Amino acid sequence: MTAEIMAHWPMWASLAAVAITIVFYMLDRWSMELVSVSVIAGLLLLFSIPGATGFDGSPITSADLLMGFANPALITIMALLVVGQGLFQTGALEGPTKALVRSYDKRPIGTLIGAFAAVFVTSAFTNNTPVVIMFLPIMSAIAARMGASTSRLMMPLSFVSIFAGMTTLIGTSTNLLAADSYERLTGSELGFFDQTVFGLILAAVGITYIAIASRILLPE
Repeated sequence: MTAEIMAHWPMWASLAAVAITIVFYMLDRWSMELVSVSVIAGLLLLFSIPGATGFDGSPITSADLLMGFANPALITIMALLVVGQGLFQTGALEGPTKALVRSYDKRPIGTLIGAFAAVFVTSAFTNNTPVVIMFLPIMSAIAARMGASTSRLMMPLSFVSIFAGMTTLIGTSTNLLAADSYERLTGSELGFFDQTVFGLILAAVGITYIAIASRILLPE
């Protein structure tokens, strides 16, 4: 067992680096950027040691370690973050959101359905994190009109955004990374809407559960 670990020590070192990185993220004493750059620098130094080879025995070079930064999926994710921040910073959705809040007094149920539908559609075509950020003040305002705790809307907001991300190729970064790995392993590409049917089925089940369970589990 010890001999096997020593023979494949780069693999175990990589797993240890991931675990240490997660611990430092959780401690939140240093910025995530500083921790991430430090881990990359540490791995570059570690794998410059003679004998640092891959599982197949081939040497691990700096180019191999940094190859992921040129991955098309990563570039696409970064571009989607720029698009989402553009929508947020320019106030492109400010008009529709104000209209939603104003309409609550007249059509409360319709306003809630419209707000979550807007979250779903927007999250399906942009990164879901900035979408949630954009809709936080809207849900806070609606919760205030309802006289209810914001948690009764914030948790559903987050999960509806996640469900929407499963419906298109660019809905979430996970889809892009999985599609890139699938292409490298099989040589086949995933289409933009290949997972839409399955994503909509899962989203329907998840949203139904949230609509029922949130009334019971989420606190007032």
